[in-house]
Parts: sequence; structure tokens; C-alpha cells
Amino acid sequence: MNTSEFVAGTLGGGAGIAVGQPLDTIRVRLQTSKSVGFFATLSRTLSNEGVLGLYRGLVPPLAGIAGVNCLLFGVYGNAKSSLAALAGRPNDATLPLPLVYLAGAYGGAAACVLTTPIELIKCRQQVATGRSLSALEHANRIVASEGVLALYTGLPITLIRDVPSYGLYYACYECHWYRFVTSPAAIDSLVGGGVAGTVAWVSIYPLDVIKSRLQAQSARPQAQRQYAGIADCTSKILQHEGWRGFTRGLSATVFRAFPVNAVTFFVYELTKLATEG
Repeated sequence: MNTSEFVAGTLGGGAGIAVGQPLDTIRVRLQTSKSVGFFATLSRTLSNEGVLGLYRGLVPPLAGIAGVNCLLFGVYGNAKSSLAALAGRPNDATLPLPLVYLAGAYGGAAACVLTTPIELIKCRQQVATGRSLSALEHANRIVASEGVLALYTGLPITLIRDVPSYGLYYACYECHWYRFVTSPAAIDSLVGGGVAGTVAWVSIYPLDVIKSRLQAQSARPQAQRQYAGIADCTSKILQHEGWRGFTRGLSATVFRAFPVNAVTFFVYELTKLATEG
């Protein structure tokens, strides 16, 4: 097992989270409220909560980033090596893109074990009003009132979102890196990561809207929840908002996806270079 993949993923993911948190807060608020647009939501947040309001929900992903990215990048990198061995290729050989996709899908599935509770707590923090509760307070409240399994509210839709999206994410990155880069430089990991992140997010964005709404509403009593599940949420969004309901917050996501994933892969590649010599 290559431990450098786990270390590099941890540092790369942490850097990406730090860069993208303000836009992530705007994204979730657009997805889960009647906000009229990106700039209106940004202005309202700054007016009512100040700059720190944009960083609501930062602690859960930062606290969990070690585990999430260890699983995501670590499982991906080691799955890629295993698939290369099964295909009779050297570990450093370029795999066919379908096998790269499969390795990324494995990574995405593994990471959901931690991604689901972290995003649940983050969503609740980002849409909360009044006194801001810490991540630990939210987690304790969920466990005390709903049980430990409630931390996995949204797991099915998270799996449906992350398995294909991370397959596409890594396939896009590898396609750029090995097909178009002849003399690797820092700019290549920045561009490749930014493009991969943007393509992956856009491809599954409607699923993310559904996930955010299901997780955000879970803070309410059962009788006050608007959606009964994935199918019901999908149907009601289409019925009341049309297809545009599935694109709420997309502009914030696109603005966020490129720099976040550019930084993530840049730090990832830099760390691998340093740890592997």
C-alpha cells in the first residue's frame, strides 16, 4: 500500500477546503432557500453575519478532511495500482480511462463513510439562523435526539452522487495529465485539477441539490419535513420549480470548483513529489 497517496490527499484536500468554503456556503444557501441569486445571497450574508458568516460550516470538513481525503485519494491511488497489476501493466503506466474511472468510483464510495456525516453537519450549520452552534454541538444534538444512524441521513443520495462523479473527476484529470501534458509543470496540475473538478460538479449537480435539501430539512421535526425521500424531492422540485430548481447555486459551484480543485491537485502532486522523492 502506498501511504504517500493518503498523505498527499489529506494536504491537498485541506488546501482546497480552505479556498472554497465561502462559495460553498453560498451554494448551499441558494440550494435550500428562496434566495434570488448569487450576489443577493452574498450581500445578505455579509450584511447580516459579516465575513465570518461565509465560513459557517468550515470546521466539519476541515476536521474530517484527513479521513475523507485519505480514503478518497488513498483508495483511488491504490486501486489504480491494483488495476494496473491486474491488467499486466507497470504501476506507473497510464491506465485506460475506463479503469481510471473505476478506481475513482472506488475512492468516491469509500469516502462516503465520512463525507455523509460531515456534509450533514455542514449543511445544518450553513442554513441555521440565530446562535451559531459548533460542529460538535450539532453532532451531539443529532445523536441525542435522533440516534447515531441519523448522522448518515443522505447516504444513499451521496453514494449516487459521488461514485460516478469521482470516477469522472479522476478520469478527466488523468486524461489531461497524460494525454495533453508533455513536460509536466505546476500549471498543468492546476489546470487539470480545475477542469476535472468543474466537469465533475456540473455533471452531478442536480443530485447535489437533492442531497442538500434532504440533509438541510433533517433538522426539522418529521411532520414538518417537505420531502419524504429522493424520489419525492425530485418530483416536488420539478413540479414547483421546474428544471431550474436543479440548478440553484450552480453559478457559485462553478466559481468555486475550478480554484478549489486546482489547488487540491497542485498540493497533492507537490506532496507526492516530496514524499516519493
